Amino acid sequence: MDIPIATADAFADFVRRTRIERGLTQEELAKRAGRSRKWVTGVERQEIMPTLPAAINVVKALGYALVLEPFLEEDSDIIATILGDQ
Repeated sequence: MDIPIATADAFADFVRRTRIERGLTQEELAKRAGRSRKWVTGVERQEIMPTLPAAINVVKALGYALVLEPFLEEDSDIIATILGDQ
């Protein structure tokens, strides 16, 4: 399943929502991603913007792969709707 993430807010929501769906505590996710619980909390609250390597590690720790695709301007309305930006 593809999950489009086009904003920092959407990434933070993805991390929190997916962690909860997987039944993981912040501490468990932090251990899997090689980070601290405080770091995970900061990401979920948008207080910390992870580097690309850190984002890849947390995404992998949640059981996903980070895939980059071209962003087409005509898709922006669809993506905004999916992400709840409209």
